Amino acid sequence: MMSVGLHCRLVGRPGRAKGLEDFLDFAKGFGDDVWICRRDEIAAHFYKHHYPDGFERDHAGNQSKANKLRSGL
Repeated sequence: MMSVGLHCRLVGRPGRAKGLEDFLDFAKGFGDDVWICRRDEIAAHFYKHHYPDGFERDHAGNQSKANKLRSGL
């Protein structure tokens, strides 16, 4: 995984915006081997595919009431 953090004040300059565009075009050239996404999409993918069975959290990240009852908390 490669994370590219972007700050609008820095990447918004014409020369840097062109560099970002070139990088994205390069990465897209690998087809389905590269997934270009936002961090919320990474979190949703992890939650859907890798979250432990039987362990639930609400949208705020708190352990759900049903899960607390199951675990005796």
